[in-house]
Amino acid sequence: MTRTLLVPGINGSPEPHWQHWWAATDPTALTIEQREWADPAPEAWEAEIAGAILT
Repeated sequence: MTRTLLVPGINGSPEPHWQHWWAATDPTALTIEQREWADPAPEAWEAEIAGAILT
């Protein structure tokens, strides 16, 4: 199955950002989550993205 991977930017692209609409309307969409959106850690983002791709 093809999936849509949504990768929000700093601060998580809060509502009403288009990514929230997409995630709510596309059952194949997966949004990457982070522990601390305001203090990005590139290694943590990379690990989350890689994990999502590999699943």
